[in-house]
Order: sequence, then structure tokens, then C-alpha cells
Amino acid sequence: MSTYVDYQRIEDFVSAYKNAPVYAALIREGETETSCGIEYLILSPSKRGKYVFGESYEFDLRRRLVKVPLRRKN
Repeated sequence: MSTYVDYQRIEDFVSAYKNAPVYAALIREGETETSCGIEYLILSPSKRGKYVFGESYEFDLRRRLVKVPLRRKN
């Protein structure tokens, strides 16, 4: 019964969040840190084209946003 309940929770999560599989590297590789009661996702800056999925980011200065590489789309 416990395995079924666990499986059902996972299935419900994936059904509710259709993009969940895309975030697999971030979930698997991501590092968090808690400071003053706030949990942060820790990412390192990367050089253009040199990144680690789920661990690094690029800053798009023109659009003023952070891009986090999650996976290579085939």
C-alpha cells in the first residue's frame, strides 16, 4: 500500500506540473542553502556555452533576466 501511495503522489505531481520532467537536472543537481529562515537555490555563473545543467546560469543583459540551462533539447 505504501508503494502505491508513493507512486500516486508522484503521478499527481507530474500531472499537476507538466514541465516537471524538464526540471530533472535542477532537482537532481541543484543545491540549496537556508539563511535567516529563507531557502535559496544556489547557482554559479557560467561562461557562455560552458555550463552544467541545473548548476549554472547565464545572465541575459539585454532582457535583464537569468537563464538556467536544464537540458539539451533534441
